[in-house]
Amino acid sequence: MAEQPQRVLVIEDDLVNQEILRRMLVHLGAEVTVVGHGRDAAAARARRTFDLVLSDLHLPDTDGIELVHHLRAEAGARTMVIGLTGDVSAVTHARMLAAGMDAVLSKPVTLNRLKQLLASMHPPA
Repeated sequence: MAEQPQRVLVIEDDLVNQEILRRMLVHLGAEVTVVGHGRDAAAARARRTFDLVLSDLHLPDTDGIELVHHLRAEAGARTMVIGLTGDVSAVTHARMLAAGMDAVLSKPVTLNRLKQLLASMHPPA
């Protein structure tokens, strides 16, 4: 990651996935906030800014597509968004990218894939 710890918001309803993602991101040097619902994500974003958002596609109260639309509609918001999904189909990935996500990671997420993706999104200075 960058010299300064990145502030990352993880929006994931599965408790096991929450913990795995949190541990991976902390290992990579990030400051991590984890929420399980879209409404909690809005409250977290109201309290602080994030450099990166990892959002599951299917959440109990909303979906990642709807969530990224709200994030992109916020004035001046250009937070990097990575979509998370268990669906590996090219159609789903294309839909997520078309909605405004910067990248998509298929679950299960591995540390190596996450690290590579973050490095490609934030190349070293």
